[in-house]
Amino acid sequence: MANTKSKIVDQSIEFFNQYGYSNVSLHQIAKAINLSSGNLTYHYPKKEDLMDAVYATFVDELLSLQTALGVGRGLDEMILELNEFIKVQNRFLFFYVDLLDIGRNYPSIAKRHHAHIKGQINRIENNLNFNYSAGVLKKEFKNELGVLAETIWMTVVFYPSQMIIRGKEISHTELLDTITSLIKPYLKSEYSQVLDRTIENIFQIK
Repeated sequence: MANTKSKIVDQSIEFFNQYGYSNVSLHQIAKAINLSSGNLTYHYPKKEDLMDAVYATFVDELLSLQTALGVGRGLDEMILELNEFIKVQNRFLFFYVDLLDIGRNYPSIAKRHHAHIKGQINRIENNLNFNYSAGVLKKEFKNELGVLAETIWMTVVFYPSQMIIRGKEISHTELLDTITSLIKPYLKSEYSQVLDRTIENIFQIK
């Protein structure tokens, strides 16, 4: 049963990314995995139930990522975490593209996601504060770190939909470069090179 549910969720994610969540029916998902519609609705009676399962999978993957990475506080660790977050984001791309509609249609998911957003921004801000205390960031920016954390978060999560709206390719590399450009003005000069090396290493791995 668990394997069937996983197949349904995985196929849903694939179709939601390809066609948009509102354009995919339970029947289409069932047909794609050679499952009867009745069998699928046995597991997920309504599309709302399926969306709950998809969202739970999304959150579980993010929490697993954070657990695996630990409480990284160095500048390089923050960039590496954002890089891994982008990979998860790309797997659930539809969620970021259709975020407003999903929130309107599924208020319970919207409520849970609001709390999740707060946690993500706090995690970035805590990292920035640690780096400030460690002398990595310039002293004059002490009161601007909260705004920087929100700006980094917004850049990451709204980048995909904006690229689609503008008819441009979604580029993981470009997004990391954009994040780097946001952070660099806040860094003391000697740490700018640390950031560059971290990005270079990520690109080499990719």
